[in-house]
Amino acid sequence: GDPLELESSFMPIGFSRFSESESEQYYSTEVGWHSGDLLVLYSDGITEAFNPDAEMYGLERLKALISEKRHLSPLEIKAEILSDLQAYQQDESVNDDITLVVAKFL
Repeated sequence: GDPLELESSFMPIGFSRFSESESEQYYSTEVGWHSGDLLVLYSDGITEAFNPDAEMYGLERLKALISEKRHLSPLEIKAEILSDLQAYQQDESVNDDITLVVAKFL
């Protein structure tokens, strides 16, 4: 099926726009998972990576690759994403951390 993007208006975990005396509020969302569904968590180090022409990798490229490779195992999907990212960047240095988690529901 089509990817479902879980959006948030909050700062990413680990960042805070509040002082220590203020508290952040978090909300939960329920999603109905089905067998074969994928959960892909990633940091902006992937989508904001640049190629030698100063073009960003981008969310659309990542979503297209995930859709194309969704039949593979989570480890294979992760390897495909990292390989594509490396090929895209070519010799550009990595300027941000990269975090990637891929899970498939049984």
